[in-house]
Amino acid sequence: MPLPYGKKVRILPGKPFLTRQVDGLIIAPPENAEDQIFRLQQQGLPFVLFDRYCPSVNTNYVALDNYTAAYNAVKYMVESGCKRPAIVTYNSMLFHMQERIRGYAAALKLGGIDAHKCWIKKVNNHNPKAAIEKAVQELLSMEEPADAILFGSNSIAVHGVKYINALPLKVPKDLSLITFDETEALDLFYAPLTYIKQPMREMGQQVTKILLDCIEKNNKITQINMQAELIVRASTKSAPVKVLATV
Repeated sequence: MPLPYGKKVRILPGKPFLTRQVDGLIIAPPENAEDQIFRLQQQGLPFVLFDRYCPSVNTNYVALDNYTAAYNAVKYMVESGCKRPAIVTYNSMLFHMQERIRGYAAALKLGGIDAHKCWIKKVNNHNPKAAIEKAVQELLSMEEPADAILFGSNSIAVHGVKYINALPLKVPKDLSLITFDETEALDLFYAPLTYIKQPMREMGQQVTKILLDCIEKNNKITQINMQAELIVRASTKSAPVKVLATV
């Protein structure tokens, strides 16, 4: 969407922004950014949170419905016959990452599967390759190994798939895989990954529209949670085709 002449909008990845000389901000907030966002709100500068948000701060945002996205992905795994789905995600208090875990757990519960804490692996950003490999190794070396893994991001999936590719098992016969977000690197795997597709173009259009409205002194708070699409490919077994309910 083209911006009106003279309007300056800056997209910031969570860096300090209170002194920026702009008409409005699009912000992807990092972890523990609530105080900064609240202070920015007190300044009265128009801004919209993008991709993630802080529930404790009532402000404009456009984000993915991460709970439903994870729920539908794991529900698909269960309906395809998986009995022990696991999740590997970042050890983060960011709300969208917590929602992915919550959706995962809800799908297991409604599928009649007793979730085990050892099925949820949280890895740190420090030396992620080693941490991800260790997490996958632990999931596959249990007495009853995981038969499906949901990767919480495509960066986790890249390391996880590289490790899995060296093991004497077959995807999806022995292990089903789904990841958040696509990446060309995973297309090189012999079983291209089923992935959760975020509507990034539509999200970008919405966040820009909301910000321009704010700049024009529209004080209404707009909060949008957009739906993802599960793109089924070769890394998962077939499941019945139907609309998946949310809870």
